[in-house]
Amino acid sequence: MCGIFGGISKGDIVTSLIDGIATLEYRGYDSAGIAVMDSSNSINTLKVCGKINLLREELTKTSVNGNLGIAHTRWATHGKPSVANAHPHCYGDIAVVHNGIIENHTEIRQELEGLGINFVSQTDSEIVANYLGYLCKKGSSVKEALNLLLGKISGAYAFAIMHNKEPEVLYVAKQGSPLVIGFGDSGQYIASDSLALFSFASSFIALNDGDTAIVSVDNVTVYDKQDKEVTREKNKTNFESQVVTKEGYKHFMLKEIFEQPNSILATIKGKVLDGKLNTNIFSNEDLEVLTRVKNICIVACGTSYHAGLIAKYWLEGIAGVSVQVEVASEFRYRKKAVIPGSLLLTTSQSGETADTLAALKNVSSDDYISTLAVCNVASSSLVRESKMCILTAAGPEIGVASTKAFTSQLIVLYLFSLLMAKQRGVLVNEEDRIADVNLLPHKLNKALQSASKIKNIAHKLKDSSNIIYVARGDLSPIAYEGALKLKEISYIHAESYPAGELKHGPLALIDEHMPVVAIARNNGLQHKLNSNLEEILSRGGKIILFAEEGVEAPNDKNVEILSIPRDVYLSPIIATVPLQLLSYYIASIKGMDVDQPRNLAKSVTVE
Repeated sequence: MCGIFGGISKGDIVTSLIDGIATLEYRGYDSAGIAVMDSSNSINTLKVCGKINLLREELTKTSVNGNLGIAHTRWATHGKPSVANAHPHCYGDIAVVHNGIIENHTEIRQELEGLGINFVSQTDSEIVANYLGYLCKKGSSVKEALNLLLGKISGAYAFAIMHNKEPEVLYVAKQGSPLVIGFGDSGQYIASDSLALFSFASSFIALNDGDTAIVSVDNVTVYDKQDKEVTREKNKTNFESQVVTKEGYKHFMLKEIFEQPNSILATIKGKVLDGKLNTNIFSNEDLEVLTRVKNICIVACGTSYHAGLIAKYWLEGIAGVSVQVEVASEFRYRKKAVIPGSLLLTTSQSGETADTLAALKNVSSDDYISTLAVCNVASSSLVRESKMCILTAAGPEIGVASTKAFTSQLIVLYLFSLLMAKQRGVLVNEEDRIADVNLLPHKLNKALQSASKIKNIAHKLKDSSNIIYVARGDLSPIAYEGALKLKEISYIHAESYPAGELKHGPLALIDEHMPVVAIARNNGLQHKLNSNLEEILSRGGKIILFAEEGVEAPNDKNVEILSIPRDVYLSPIIATVPLQLLSYYIASIKGMDVDQPRNLAKSVTVE
């Protein structure tokens, strides 16, 4: 869960290395470093514990230059954040950066220590440098040593390797962790995310699991897991969509919250036409498969899991198809009794989420009639591994805490629910529903107009140690998401419950020191929720109530009400926005690093 950037250029590459890993800061990291091959074929490394700006400062104090180099931002997994544990790792004349986890690193470390090789870090990654360096000292070529290493290790990895025996090439390898190679006018570049390539390359390829590649200034040769030379499909780098700046906002997260009307508009574009669903987003063969679906299993992690919980309400309520929603990290490791006629639906913003991807890869095609990915990245592993996909159009999301990617997933899942209903011949009010979809950006803009009021509420909650979120029906998963957002960026402990569950345990926590955030829909469950809120008030609890227009709320001095736009069908998407703003303002007022919260990474590419 970190960033790799590297390349070989016709000119000095140091500035490109720093700029490249800087574009990957959003992924989360605690240390950074570079290694550069100089004109005398010596490898010079520079590493810091902390942010890339520290690395920039250190570079002003020393002379590091060369045409070949690798760079890395590390998010600690094995070993605490430190200079020694930062990448690149070197042994002799070799330097390596690594994303992922080597699961059998302990055994290999013991083997190498038995050969007299000393380790200077606590990381699993150092065994890669030491093993390759040892083999190269014994006479192996870098490619021979790399093939031997890949046959020995288990786990997930993306490697970039350079050796002074071959000062004009960069070696890379990929298994379970993303790696792309970009083609530019001034050289070739490698990165863990295509976003890092937009300033350097006009096109790129995504490596498949098991691939290795040799990258030179004017050539890239790719080998598959059988060590056979292969060609991978080139993708164009979309420069306009990849440009990411704060545009005057204090944080990327706030900017991305306010971008949601546009990201929703972009996502629905082409999926609805002339007031109706555009079923042509699927082939005729895929539509026929969807007609035969009897059950859907949604598998995801974190925020995407919450999107799946909401989709369950829509798919069952609109299309009448049964749905299970599974946490990917649990689903992948348990025995499953699959209902005949099941579709496996995975959701992920990046398409590289390790547990979700592994869950998809590990299922049998005999158990599921097809697989469908909902994802924001067309070139991602999840999309490539799935038989069908529906792409969102959220654009790059830099804040670690997902906002616009989440709501874009939701509108796609809603449209898919309508499509499933249509294929099953049970869709009613199609034009009314699509009219509401087209009005959604307007209603999100209206919800965003409450930002100043929400900021005032945030000032009242900023010193809370714990907050409970409650809702009923299809807003319950939105309450889960609201609590998650608060935990992620403000470090306030928050939990969420369906409001009807309060009396089954959580009510014991309620007193005047436990704020409760509630979300109320203007529907048949409103009076049920009011009864739950009265239970809170009678115990001295204080409530922040986000209520749809027309909701009759309890009349009590301990209830503070903020109105949100009403929508019969799409209330979960609209209700998400004020909760995102509440979390953002609480964290911002507390002075937190909103875009890069501690201990978290944007793309969770390891277990």
